[in-house]
Amino acid sequence: MKLRSLHCIALALSTFCLTLTPAQAAEFTPENPLIIKMTSFAMPTHPVVKDGFIPWGEELKEKSGGRMILELYNPNTICPDADVYDCVKSGVIDMGAQVTQRVKGALPLSNIIDMPMMYPSAEVASKVFCQLLEEFPELRAEYKDTKLFGGWSGAQFQFHTVKNPIHNISDASGLKIGAISASIVPIIQSLGSAAVSVPMSDCYLSLQRGQVDAIVCPYAFVVSTKIYEATNYSTTANLMGNGVYMCMNRDIYQSMPDDLRAILDETLNRERFELWGKVTDLGALNDIETIKKAGQQIFELSAEDIARGRELTRPVVDEWFADCEKRGQGDVARKLYARATELVTQYSAQ
Repeated sequence: MKLRSLHCIALALSTFCLTLTPAQAAEFTPENPLIIKMTSFAMPTHPVVKDGFIPWGEELKEKSGGRMILELYNPNTICPDADVYDCVKSGVIDMGAQVTQRVKGALPLSNIIDMPMMYPSAEVASKVFCQLLEEFPELRAEYKDTKLFGGWSGAQFQFHTVKNPIHNISDASGLKIGAISASIVPIIQSLGSAAVSVPMSDCYLSLQRGQVDAIVCPYAFVVSTKIYEATNYSTTANLMGNGVYMCMNRDIYQSMPDDLRAILDETLNRERFELWGKVTDLGALNDIETIKKAGQQIFELSAEDIARGRELTRPVVDEWFADCEKRGQGDVARKLYARATELVTQYSAQ
């Protein structure tokens, strides 16, 4: 058994006693509040933490009269980043928000939000995810071992190059492009580029040393790692986003006092998750302004190039269909994709 799994099991056993009994649940006061321990994929500087989780936590405290407190933990602190879902399920942590693809292939239908060049923004992708969760019980069933509140989309991935700007999708062909996640690799390859797996901590040096011609990542990552000091051009291409789920340990949720549980249900609604997608987009706009002031030139692919990119990356979609087919979910995946395509058109027009 892997060390990380042993770590999770040990923590689960040590915190098993924290599951609330009805008698304990009635005792929460401002002096002895219910502490909800939550971890996510995002560091404190991320827009969804600063403008999303923290204000929501303040709202929980206010609406509960100080009887419920949100306690946020950075990634890889209270539990391993890749094990957030399992740790929520087992009770190691109370709540978690994590990228769907980090759950070791256990949420295949949720990868509809990661389809290449499909979503023009995190806000649109978030609206689509929320709608699909409402319409497809098969999608919700992927989270059956926890209390699922909802989901949204992380920031879209863009091109960041050193020597030559990418004006159209064909400009990416032949480049050595650094990939910070495994999910972006097949997308890069389908565009005729060589995908080079680069750890997040090595992106700056890889660009500076000429080991890669470009990095594909969100604008926020460019700012936080100062990649813009090693690049000269960025191109908004909306290559891929990341679906994000938010769930809670089911036993802890059911053991909460009715009024505190109602506050969670009331505040973690569809509007909240769509707002967090919008917050992510606003953060990207601020990041663009930051790197522009530092001298980075910004370009944007045309609608025609986006359409061409979707054609080139179609094998990635087909591979997803094939994977779902092996799991007996091929028909559902195709219905999800068709409905998502309709919703993208609808929400983009709005």
